[in-house]
Amino acid sequence: MATEQQASDRPLSDVLEGHRFAMVTTSTPQGLTSRPLTLLEQEDSTLRFLVSTETPWVQELTEPVASVQVSFAAPDRNEFVALQGHARLVRDRAAVERLWNPAAAAFFSGPDDPVAAVLEAEVHDGEWWDGPSSKVGQAVAFAKKALTGDEPGAHGRVEPSA
Repeated sequence: MATEQQASDRPLSDVLEGHRFAMVTTSTPQGLTSRPLTLLEQEDSTLRFLVSTETPWVQELTEPVASVQVSFAAPDRNEFVALQGHARLVRDRAAVERLWNPAAAAFFSGPDDPVAAVLEAEVHDGEWWDGPSSKVGQAVAFAKKALTGDEPGAHGRVEPSA
């Protein structure tokens, strides 16, 4: 059976380098739902996003801590990250102000908007995948797969608090 290139653990900060937009998946009474969010801060194993407390999926985060899946993709670089963790809503005004940026003005009236809150995702597990990003690199990797059976690219676990 073919195996991927040497798998290795990488720190969360390394696998997130260059990734800004995430698909954040949570559980609702109707099932799993996802939406794109902008990663505004990563501190150790905690990811932070600005969210509106008026959106139904945020209102459905009824438990103090909910399960969350956070995925990143950069198809142009052939990089993918899937993270699992627990999410909680933080209504701290200082945290909202710290994360505030001009793009947030499209969704909120300002950093003091009472519906603006911070979604914190505490990562406890994850995986990453990297593959050749250039057309030539992809062609070489797929030719190698055809000849040797080795999977193109690399894969490994994420070290959440490294």
